[in-house]
Amino acid sequence: MYENATSTIQINGHQSGPIPIRSSVRQGSPMSMLLYALCLNPLLCTLENKLTGLRIKQRDPKTAVVANADDVTIFVTKHNDIQVLQDALLCFEAATGAQVNIGKSKAIAAGPWDTSVTIMDIPYHTETKILGFHITSTANGSAIKSWSTMTNRITAQARDAYNRELSLDKRIQYVHDYLMAKVWHVAQIFPPPEESVRKLNTSVSWFLWKGDIFLVPLSPLQNRKEEVGWSLINLQAKCLALFLYRMRIQSQWDGTISAEWMREWSLTEQSTNPPFRERIPTALGYLRRYDIESAYMAHKVKQSQKTYTRGGYTPQCTK
Repeated sequence: MYENATSTIQINGHQSGPIPIRSSVRQGSPMSMLLYALCLNPLLCTLENKLTGLRIKQRDPKTAVVANADDVTIFVTKHNDIQVLQDALLCFEAATGAQVNIGKSKAIAAGPWDTSVTIMDIPYHTETKILGFHITSTANGSAIKSWSTMTNRITAQARDAYNRELSLDKRIQYVHDYLMAKVWHVAQIFPPPEESVRKLNTSVSWFLWKGDIFLVPLSPLQNRKEEVGWSLINLQAKCLALFLYRMRIQSQWDGTISAEWMREWSLTEQSTNPPFRERIPTALGYLRRYDIESAYMAHKVKQSQKTYTRGGYTPQCTK
């Protein structure tokens, strides 16, 4: 496929001459993703086998590297791992011609890691962005930063769009299909802080009524249409449903850090009612939230008939 392969570039209607493809993969080819995955896999396997990685207990499965295409996250937990990492990357570079872009690489020190120890001259940062999430040295800090950024962005989008000539039902559809679309992505990993929920609901109300006085509160609009409502999504309830569903799915993935943490705190089974939140450290706030809320929903049934403690929302994703 790649022997004597060429590409051309079109600019302002004019097409260039043939350009030989001597590295990388074709842009837009359906085979490119598979070819890249096959190329990257030996590096990932090497790092997973040779690095110390993260473990909950000594004999538990470890996680040393996580990759999504060329976005690779590596966990270095011991100083000896630095040389192992460097040797593996040098070998991979010699074999493939690919090189690590140090300028686009970031290191974050978590826990007692000594920042005076350099890792391939990669600079240390207080936060980075991985797959759309803002990651800091703590889980709670990551949640606050991710939700703060998301809330500000949606507030700006609502302000820019509120002058559109749309009927109320079309505005509600716009909220569901566009305005809140990215919220559901973040909600699966981090439960939203109450302050973010309040700001987002204010932005939705402001958009629905074109910046005017709120003619109707959100709660009547959240009723189903057969209950004389408009089926407006309950933001807090849906975020909670998505989070609980994602955590339950992660608990079933053997060999992952999330699954091991949940087994460590007996979260793979239904919690007692009322839940005992004090048993889980405050630093693991997302696990505390799961422990608290999962006590009020049926466990491993086809469809839950119970409702959550707030919002009266029965999610379809508890199947």
